[in-house]
Amino acid sequence: MTKQNKLFYIFLSLTLIGLLIMLIPFLLFTFETDDNNIKKEDKNDIKYNKTLEYIFIDRYPFKMQYKEGEKFDPTGLIIRACYDDNSNPQIYDYIIKDNFPLDLYNRYITISYKDSSYDIEIEIINDENIIIMPNLSFEEYIIKPFKDSINRFEMEDSDISYWYISNTNGNNKIISRNDSSQKKYLSGIDKNVLKDSKLFFNINLEFDSDIEMSVSYSQREEYKNIKYDMTLIYIFILDENITIEINENEKYLNPRSDITKWQIIKYKSFKLSKGVHNITIKSFSNKEFGTPNIDYIDLKTFEIKNQREDDIPINDFHTFLQYQYIKESDPLKIWKYVDGNYELSKPRGNILDFSDSIEDYSETYIIEISDNQNFENSKKIFNLKEKKYILKNLKLGQKIYYRGAITQDELNKAKIYELIANNLGPRNLDIPGVNNFRDIGGYKTSLIENGIIEQGLYYRSAQLNDITNEGKEILINDLGIKAEIDLREQVKNTGPYIDGIKYYPLSIDIGNQDERFEKLEEQYYKVFSLISKADINPIILHCMAGADRTGIMSFALLTLLGCDYNDIARDYLFTNFSNDGCRYVEGEFNNWWKKLSQYKGDTKAEQCKNWLMSKGLEGEKLEYIRSIFIKGYKEK
Repeated sequence: MTKQNKLFYIFLSLTLIGLLIMLIPFLLFTFETDDNNIKKEDKNDIKYNKTLEYIFIDRYPFKMQYKEGEKFDPTGLIIRACYDDNSNPQIYDYIIKDNFPLDLYNRYITISYKDSSYDIEIEIINDENIIIMPNLSFEEYIIKPFKDSINRFEMEDSDISYWYISNTNGNNKIISRNDSSQKKYLSGIDKNVLKDSKLFFNINLEFDSDIEMSVSYSQREEYKNIKYDMTLIYIFILDENITIEINENEKYLNPRSDITKWQIIKYKSFKLSKGVHNITIKSFSNKEFGTPNIDYIDLKTFEIKNQREDDIPINDFHTFLQYQYIKESDPLKIWKYVDGNYELSKPRGNILDFSDSIEDYSETYIIEISDNQNFENSKKIFNLKEKKYILKNLKLGQKIYYRGAITQDELNKAKIYELIANNLGPRNLDIPGVNNFRDIGGYKTSLIENGIIEQGLYYRSAQLNDITNEGKEILINDLGIKAEIDLREQVKNTGPYIDGIKYYPLSIDIGNQDERFEKLEEQYYKVFSLISKADINPIILHCMAGADRTGIMSFALLTLLGCDYNDIARDYLFTNFSNDGCRYVEGEFNNWWKKLSQYKGDTKAEQCKNWLMSKGLEGEKLEYIRSIFIKGYKEK
């Protein structure tokens, strides 16, 4: 090798060594980065070929109660994944679905990661006097009744560590002590226990039920001679809103000589629909002495059959539960019948039975229906399998004639039946593809003697997105609806949905309960301007569920028309027969009613008129609306 070649190789070697030295930091950085990525992937539950089975909550957020308008705060939340190799790493890049400002009907926050999700139950409070507390876990006790049975919730079997403390006093305690049988029980109240402490348990019903509740109370030796008014000690709350009432003649726990004998106190029966319901035991007040303890609670269930036709007048079209609620003297007790979890808003329909005029059996029958005895412009239904037909969507008090036969020839000489539909409102309708659909007509008005609100002018419902072709035909041909008012938020105003019905998107954002009465001048003005033409262009007004935004517009119209509180409340609460959660008058509805007093007028109807005039509506237009909806009313 020549000297020149040696120098070349030395130079090449030195160059390679230099390049290697320069590359070492880069390689180290790359290796560290890759290592960090692997660790990060492991940290975020993504590693090699492991299969994610599910995610779970290792620690709940610090905050579990919210006021309306707040957003979910995940601080303190720890989510872990469960893989098929039994590893449970913490994950960080989970997604909080639909993290919008919360309203009263948000019950769950959904956390998702990859294809797995988990629902966190939260509580929304609409009372500024309640202090929002960090989460204190509590056990969820569940009773699952069998048919027509007594189901017992043993307080002695409960663990006091799961009591939920709802106030901020650091000395607030739920205590456990021995009862007369020397077994431990839960005491909701003692000298160290403040008002509003709670225990929760659930009842999971497989069927619609009548419920009879009785509670066994006992007392310690030193307090056996005291007579207690139990309405001042414990209250039982159903589904977070409704107090279960105690029987008036059984509300006292009497003195006793033998403390081992418990006294059974019965509560007023109530109705619950199929599904899970929450019962809360709440300490009503604290005393300076020990108060009675609850040993056990009995819940006796009686199954309600879906159809009890014998209990409904032959001319009524409501379902059994609907009819029972309408006959309920107190419309606020909607909770006895439905809970807003199931779609039960459609009517049963009027049953047109012609079986006593046909002795022979046939595979099919014909029925003819008309609004006159001559059967002019009648409607015929063929191929009936029974000697009866269910007719839906009659008006309250509407008279019809019908007859049935086996053949067309026999039909003309068949017995004629007459039916007048019951005049009990609300007039709920069956519109395929639409829930919570009803006419606000048929209620009494105080504005004229024996006045009744006209039917067929103003309908309210849930959204129309899924309405079927049959439903569209009913709206256009049977009801004659000409205008649709959509109150949903702007992003959902995607109509029109029905050819031949003019579409008016008048958006009201969801979750603005505080603004619905005081603001929204443009929406009120446009809605009531359209209502003033309802005699020419009958209206269907809706939002998403036909409950809240639709509720206040319908409240305003019925109040303007001179309907009384009970009828307006019943129309508002009838939404609970649909499946968008419960509504109660104790919140928004009563606030609307009370706020009307800020406006001039000797009656609520006049106060409502002045309130609507404050939105820019002319008094003449509001008077004209009254003349449209109240036959015989003379405009002022």
